[in-house]
Amino acid sequence: MPATPLLVRRRGPTFFMQPGGRREPGERALTTPAREPGQEPGVGLVPGGARRLGEFEHDALNEAGRSVRAEVSALRIDGIPQAKAGIAELRWVAARPHWPVAVAPLGAGRILAPLAAGA
Repeated sequence: MPATPLLVRRRGPTFFMQPGGRREPGERALTTPAREPGQEPGVGLVPGGARRLGEFEHDALNEAGRSVRAEVSALRIDGIPQAKAGIAELRWVAARPHWPVAVAPLGAGRILAPLAAGA
């Protein structure tokens, strides 16, 4: 089945990105993806439904000379995502390029395009 990632646009920025958040001190790698979906899009994680895709880095969008790094997991969720906790809008998009929304460079170049290519 082709991947159909969920992207979010936070209040203010015009670019869409993967939902998520920072790992809490002492938190294990797959604990964060289990916690975060309940906070932003308001969904649960299907037990055993997290698969780590890797760690990706790209130039920061609004901070010259800085980079942003993300640990990315594919999640099977339970529930219908909703825009909450600072999220202005959310969209399901095909992983392949030529998205119907502006996608942040980290997602476009390092996550979505390789996901579409099966990497």
